[in-house]
Amino acid sequence: MENYKSIALRYLKLNKRRSMITVLGVAFTVLVLYILLNAGFSYLDVEKENVLKESNYEMVFYTETMEQIKSISNDSVVKTASVGGWYVDNQEKSYEQALFVVGDSPYHMDKNFQYIRDTYGVDGQLNQDLAAFYLQGYEGNDTYVLILVLLMVSFLFAIFGVGVIRNSIQLSLFEQIKDYGNLRCIGATCGQLKAVIYLQGVVLEVLGVLVGIGIGQLGMWLVGLFISFEMNFHILPVFLIIIAYLVDLYFAMEENCKLVTGMSPVSALKGEFRIRKEKIKRRKRSLYGKLFGLEGDYAYKNLMRSPGRFYKNVGAMFLGIAALIAFLGVSNSVGKYYDLMDQMYKYYQVYYCNPLSLNETIDDVQKSIPTVEYFEKIGEVNAVQSAKKMYQADVLVADTVDLLSHYTDENWFYEDSKDYEKRQEEYKRASQYHLSVLRCYGYDEEDYARYETQLIDGTLEVSENGIVLVNGTTGMVEDEETLGYIWKDFAYSDYKVGDTIDIVDTGKMRSLLIERLEEVPEGEQYIYPQIFAECKEELLKQGAYKTYVVEGIVKDDSNIMTYEMTISIVLPLERFYAFTDTDESCVTGMQYHIDGDLSENDILQMQNVDSMKSYDESDYTYMVEGVGGLRQMLKYFFIFAAFLVIVTTANIINTTASNIHMRRKEFAQLRVIGVSENRLMKMVILEGVITTIVANFWGILIGNLVSYVVFLFVNMVTGIEYSVPWAGMIIGLAFSVAVFCGSVYVGMKTMKQNMASDLAASGE
Repeated sequence: MENYKSIALRYLKLNKRRSMITVLGVAFTVLVLYILLNAGFSYLDVEKENVLKESNYEMVFYTETMEQIKSISNDSVVKTASVGGWYVDNQEKSYEQALFVVGDSPYHMDKNFQYIRDTYGVDGQLNQDLAAFYLQGYEGNDTYVLILVLLMVSFLFAIFGVGVIRNSIQLSLFEQIKDYGNLRCIGATCGQLKAVIYLQGVVLEVLGVLVGIGIGQLGMWLVGLFISFEMNFHILPVFLIIIAYLVDLYFAMEENCKLVTGMSPVSALKGEFRIRKEKIKRRKRSLYGKLFGLEGDYAYKNLMRSPGRFYKNVGAMFLGIAALIAFLGVSNSVGKYYDLMDQMYKYYQVYYCNPLSLNETIDDVQKSIPTVEYFEKIGEVNAVQSAKKMYQADVLVADTVDLLSHYTDENWFYEDSKDYEKRQEEYKRASQYHLSVLRCYGYDEEDYARYETQLIDGTLEVSENGIVLVNGTTGMVEDEETLGYIWKDFAYSDYKVGDTIDIVDTGKMRSLLIERLEEVPEGEQYIYPQIFAECKEELLKQGAYKTYVVEGIVKDDSNIMTYEMTISIVLPLERFYAFTDTDESCVTGMQYHIDGDLSENDILQMQNVDSMKSYDESDYTYMVEGVGGLRQMLKYFFIFAAFLVIVTTANIINTTASNIHMRRKEFAQLRVIGVSENRLMKMVILEGVITTIVANFWGILIGNLVSYVVFLFVNMVTGIEYSVPWAGMIIGLAFSVAVFCGSVYVGMKTMKQNMASDLAASGE
């Protein structure tokens, strides 16, 4: 039997340029897939190492005797064993001699665990976090899901990569159709012709895969510079790529083989290709005919002659448009969220403090906050632009009833205040602590001046007996229509400039309360509210209180995001010292102004300041970390969207070129009956216009839907407003017009029009 496989290599050499472009197209898809797969497996390695650092064992058994420990340790399936303490939550029991075991193979964890438990009659549990990385342990762990996702991604990328090969070889088939007819006439079987076509696909794919993996190694190194974990080589991605591409190549080449083996040798020699017989029937004018005239009807009819190709082109492009619109829409929401965070977390986004309460000394407070060394480490973070000491202290209102009478229903304590006067005397006294304490903040000249932007009445230049109230905030409330949140201004009281508030002498109250509390026997701290009420009543009888005038009211705090959800007092530092009976040594914490992006190391350093201390801190770094994760996902999504657009564009251009080549005879016939070159160009370009309209309709619909769904999830915790991604729609429309209409225009312009030879050819 004659071997015609050498012809395959000859065809590839004849079309060097197309073959090189095809190889590069495949290599590009392999490059992206190779980096993604290695990143996925490298991430699993890092997570596995983290688990092993915390718990370097595969299973733990609840052993209680030395006999059990020795028997299990000496078993052949046990590699290493150690004894330690273990607490079982569901049993509420501690085991002082639990046995931690590492088996002979991590892929036999389930088998070894079951064997030891049944053989020695001892209960235990697997290290589920570690077992998951070896597809062991409980069913449905995340590793199974990740592996399935990686497999789906592999086949998805392979579809795009093999699609480039399919279109390239299909175009070659159109050009060499007569050669295949000659081969059939001299005795070549269908199997031999299929071998020629398959060999072309295999050569192009192997070269593309090798080039892609080679460049992928360099790409891994570059990507590794921008991610937090090390990228390592894994052999499994290579096998996944080869398997996925070979499977997809089989189906693509089968389709191409049918183009040749499905025609007679005579038809092939004549250059006829897929001639479709159609019945003569009257057609109604289509929508596109009404829009674009006769040319529109012609364009739509031609598209529907091959609906499969039309739907593939529309599907490929609308996915790219949808991905672009969704990406820009979600990016817009994330950008708004960052703006919202700047508004929500005020000037000093990060702070660590323990406000001076009435039952603490300043020494107690300063022991509970991080040390100076820790605060200095935070100040060394690049994004920290300013650091200031914090001065905060609680003060006591003399007349609780009067204070509560000013509360609005937007105040945190409003429900308590409504029932206050209905309560029994003892209950009233016990409730006075949390209802009659206000927090006061002291600021230097620079920070205090920042309240000018929030001043709604009065002045910040307070007198000796004057105070400034922070009477509200801007917060989120649930929106019944969207089930998300919207931002609203809250006013916590109806205090006006000129109103007065009686404040108990803070120094005396703190001294008296601490003195009485020291006398309380250990274990009887529950009587604290009663002692508090007694101390307050005693000082009121002595007249140890002072009347202060509300001389300024600000709508919101300009310096820090507070969580008290009630009115508070702000004062210049000198006035603060006198008002709270403190001095400049009474530092209660540190606050930091952030200007710029925080790196992962910065966030880690700011979140782990001093876990042994007890202090308040803002959750700004945790929010930044969450949004940072979303931004990282957006980067991956952008890479995927860009890849999708590039590959689909290449496929569309190749498909359009093959379509135009196949229709040479049709175009020649139209020219013979008098259709001008310009009108012919218009008729063919309208096919691109129609495809663009349909692709954009679905792309805009799906893209906006995805963008809005993501927005709804983000809005559940942020309260940002939705905005239509107009930029994505405009870019998507412009790009699709350029691809569809441009590929048609370029294809028509570059096609050598020879009426005699074109009339002898055939098309669809």
